[in-house]
Amino acid sequence: VTWRSDDGRVRLDWREQDGPAIAKPERTGFGFTLIKGQVEHHLGGEFKTTFESMGLTASISFLAN
Repeated sequence: VTWRSDDGRVRLDWREQDGPAIAKPERTGFGFTLIKGQVEHHLGGEFKTTFESMGLTASISFLAN
């Protein structure tokens, strides 16, 4: 997990690696739905995920108040 603050925005990056191979799930689970909703609707930010064979990569960014 890494984070930084630039131009009034906070960005949090999560990167999994060296774990078992994964695949994109067939449906979006409750946890992803909850996080995406909170970040996008309450913080006015973005929540992006990528399912790579080495692991999940997620990025959350929002305006710092």
